[in-house]
Amino acid sequence: DNDQQLPKPSNLNDISLINDDPFKQDPDFTLTYDPKKSFTSMVSVDLNKYLHSNQPVKKTLTIPKWADALGKEKKVNFSKLLTEAILNT
Repeated sequence: DNDQQLPKPSNLNDISLINDDPFKQDPDFTLTYDPKKSFTSMVSVDLNKYLHSNQPVKKTLTIPKWADALGKEKKVNFSKLLTEAILNT
């Protein structure tokens, strides 16, 4: 998606819970776990299925006239707003 190169899959035995912590440079996120009592796990992902599921689909939406006018006035992106609302439901 967005013409970005995807990283190659990692060998499960090469992954370190300490060295490969994706949040190690994020000061707002602290992992609280004991690496000696933790383990890595393999996750299989069908990237083609995922990437194709994000293709936009045209939908017709019926809303009150006042909501349409207010949305236009506030420059609301209705598609984005609806998508975010569905994700947060």
